[in-house]
Amino acid sequence: MRLDFRYLGLMGLAALLACQGSAGAPGAKGDKGDPGSPGTPGDTGPTGPTGPGGGTGPTGPTGPAGPVTTTNESCMVCHATTRIAPTAASHQLPFTTGTQDSLAISGVGVVNSAGNMQVTFSVADSTGPVADIAATGLRFYVAGLMPNGVGTNTFGSDYFQRWLQERSGTGYTFGTFTNNGGGSYTYTSAAAISAAPAGSTVQRIFLRVSKTGFNTANATYNFSDPSTMASVANPRDIVPSAACNACHVARIADHGHGGGYNVTEACVVCHSPIYPDFDMFGEGFDFPTMVHQIHSAINHLALAGVGADWSAIKYPGNMKSCVTCHVGGTASDNWKNKPSRSACGSCHTNVNFATGANHGPTNLVQTSDASCTLCHNGDYVTAKHSTAPTACTGPCANNVPEYTVAIAMTPPATPPFYVAGETPTVTVTLKKPDGTDVDAALYTNPKHAAGITDPLSLSGARLYVYGPRTQPKPVLTLGAAVTPVPTQATNLFLPSTDANVLTDSTGFKYKLQPIPAGMTGTYLVRFYGQNYGRLSDTDYVTSSNGFAKFQIGTATEDKKVSGDACVTCHGTLPAPFHDARHAVVFDTDECVSCHDLSGNHADSLANRVHAVHAAEVTGDIMGISWVDVTYPVGTRNGGVKDCAVCHTSGSTQFQATVHEAPCMGCHADNPGAMDHMRQNGGQY
Repeated sequence: MRLDFRYLGLMGLAALLACQGSAGAPGAKGDKGDPGSPGTPGDTGPTGPTGPGGGTGPTGPTGPAGPVTTTNESCMVCHATTRIAPTAASHQLPFTTGTQDSLAISGVGVVNSAGNMQVTFSVADSTGPVADIAATGLRFYVAGLMPNGVGTNTFGSDYFQRWLQERSGTGYTFGTFTNNGGGSYTYTSAAAISAAPAGSTVQRIFLRVSKTGFNTANATYNFSDPSTMASVANPRDIVPSAACNACHVARIADHGHGGGYNVTEACVVCHSPIYPDFDMFGEGFDFPTMVHQIHSAINHLALAGVGADWSAIKYPGNMKSCVTCHVGGTASDNWKNKPSRSACGSCHTNVNFATGANHGPTNLVQTSDASCTLCHNGDYVTAKHSTAPTACTGPCANNVPEYTVAIAMTPPATPPFYVAGETPTVTVTLKKPDGTDVDAALYTNPKHAAGITDPLSLSGARLYVYGPRTQPKPVLTLGAAVTPVPTQATNLFLPSTDANVLTDSTGFKYKLQPIPAGMTGTYLVRFYGQNYGRLSDTDYVTSSNGFAKFQIGTATEDKKVSGDACVTCHGTLPAPFHDARHAVVFDTDECVSCHDLSGNHADSLANRVHAVHAAEVTGDIMGISWVDVTYPVGTRNGGVKDCAVCHTSGSTQFQATVHEAPCMGCHADNPGAMDHMRQNGGQY
């Protein structure tokens, strides 16, 4: 029989179960087991509410500067020629837009009409004849020329004495005024010519014509024969109006009584020491005294207790240069040939001619001008008013350069201009005041300290190479490549760390860097040399300068942005405000060697010149206030807005290209102007 083991197992289990006893009491609780392994993480619960913010952390470091839109690019968006506010339109010259037009008188003729003066004249503006001048627009004056010693004239020279004023209106006498049509008019005086003062030799008729909305016109007419009243030349043509307008531009800048009197020939009709209705001489308002004291900034009121205070005036030239104003007239040499108490005393205010105080070593009393020329002849007066530095004493002698400078350059391969790749050498040579060459060792010896004069060395020898003329920066030297601000000047002394300095016994020399492709225009070279040098503003000898131009890529010379108008007012002498540092003439080509656009220490010329002439408080980039400057053109009818006063070269760049520097020079004091410039990318 086959045994089934599965069956036997089940039977054994049953037997065991049958033998099991009853359950005993529960045993004691065992020790706690070890923690089990972590269970699987549950799902993420919902986000709780935001907790309170923490405190502000420390400020992080400033990041690098981002890109900035250049001033010129952003300005031209609005101020370009075809945009909404073109610069050219806002700086237009007289008569091209709303600038007030001027009347002009022409064709003056005078005849004797039954013993009275009958004057015919024409009036026009810039567009043609003006046919609606009213009688109220005419004033008629006559003055007689009184020789010295005749009547009340004791002033050593002939002067006009006004004897007639006719005009319409209450309290005045007025003759007959006729409108002939077409801009032609006739006026017949109420007074007869027989009323002219006895002894007068020439009669001057002065016409003043005005109309609302126009600048007033003046005209004069001189005659000596009362029967024919035929015209004669100006008998007292000392300072023609043209001499005044060289600085004041037109109508003497309308300074005379608000523009009503704007030619010198009219001024002297009333501003005469023998004016009958007012003590012009005693009050300091006779023409020689008044004009000299205005330009000399003299306070006549403080001197005499009467008159005016002109001390705020800033004359741009040298007051000793009498020929600046006394030029172009038939009697312009009166300043030296006919000295007078009036003219001389107007500047030499420490002299009291009545008491003799300070009048020469003997305190000579002078009660008349008749004997002035006994001591003060033409040669003496000319010498005393010389503007040459060698004619001065004291610091003026320090303003004489020690050398004459010549600058030469190796010629271009294909004259008249250099091209890309050329490396011309600049050579500077010096001559002594007597015209002889300096010692050759002067070029090669090391520099010496300022404060001594050594015939064999210098204390300064610097070369500036810059351009182009209209946007000057240092170029073509090793220093010009320095960033971010290039070096303007290169020292030419030996030994030198600049391999381009080739100075030898024949001169100071510098080899320019290769001309890069694309460089074109007019470029400039300036040399600055000193022997004694400068220890202080009173202990110095001014520099010896040289200047040259050269062309790159074109034979056509760039026009100056301004021109040469500076010398019209400032004269041809060195600029006195730079004497102690270096001799510099009023030539923008030389000024921009330092006053360039490179970001160096000197203010750019475009900014400085505008700020000065606009008398700006905040317009100068260097923070200098020029509020005390009195610009001779004034502000009436254009003023500093009349760009053509200085911009005489024919260049229109100042209108076509806008840059922050010149704009802030004139406009910075206007509220909001600088904010506008900065918001549009300005850097100042």
